[in-house]
Amino acid sequence: MNTTDIETKIQNRLSLLANIEQPRFIHKCICFAITRKCPFECRRCFFCGSKDGESVSIADAKAIIANLSDDLEEIVLTGGEPFVDMQLLYDILTEIKK
Repeated sequence: MNTTDIETKIQNRLSLLANIEQPRFIHKCICFAITRKCPFECRRCFFCGSKDGESVSIADAKAIIANLSDDLEEIVLTGGEPFVDMQLLYDILTEIKK
């Protein structure tokens, strides 16, 4: 494949995007890491949680939630292990529901 073929393919794909009046498949999602605590400490975990990891304070969580966009379709609570602190998880879910 030569440079001209690649440029043609790129131009064809860009022209497809240019003809879209309104995007149809926009996923509005946020991942909210509420803790770095995790009892498992898996070696290949990309998040690097630990038993002594920090968690977000409920005050900070409230401030973050208050500044989220109203048109979000999904909020993913993640972390080390979000279920390690059930009270924090409950409080954050209560705030999100408000």
